[in-house]
Amino acid sequence: MNLASIAIEKRAVAYFAMALILVGGSLSYLQLGQLEDPEFSVKTAAITTTYPGASAEQVELEVTDRIETKLQEMSELKNVYSNSRPGLSIIKVDIKSQYWSDRLPQVWDVLRKKVSDVEGSLPPGAGKPVVGDDFGNVFGFLLAVSSDGYSYSELERFV
Repeated sequence: MNLASIAIEKRAVAYFAMALILVGGSLSYLQLGQLEDPEFSVKTAAITTTYPGASAEQVELEVTDRIETKLQEMSELKNVYSNSRPGLSIIKVDIKSQYWSDRLPQVWDVLRKKVSDVEGSLPPGAGKPVVGDDFGNVFGFLLAVSSDGYSYSELERFV
């Protein structure tokens, strides 16, 4: 027996199910957020540490690796990216998507604590690591560019 024949034989059940779905869908629609530009949280932080006069290799071994090792203890992290340049260490961390914006302040506090713990083991001359996690309220933005007489590749240079 297929669904169509059941719906024909038991019309009252089919009408009730249809009404239930319509009412449930309408109520769900009314409860949706109604911001024109909905806010979303940035789940990324950057840890920047200066080490004046040091080569990229020194920065990697003496600063970046130590901070990365300490950060790896955090279960909340999804990815850790690092870039060591002469005199500068930049580490970018991404938080797992399961952590919502109301939980992020606690995660950032743990991150700051981990960075603070490793600060004492950094070499003399290295600056204090700066944790940048506050990117403010971020809103989506969509921009469309069109023009007569230009191809897409030509327009791409202007954007």
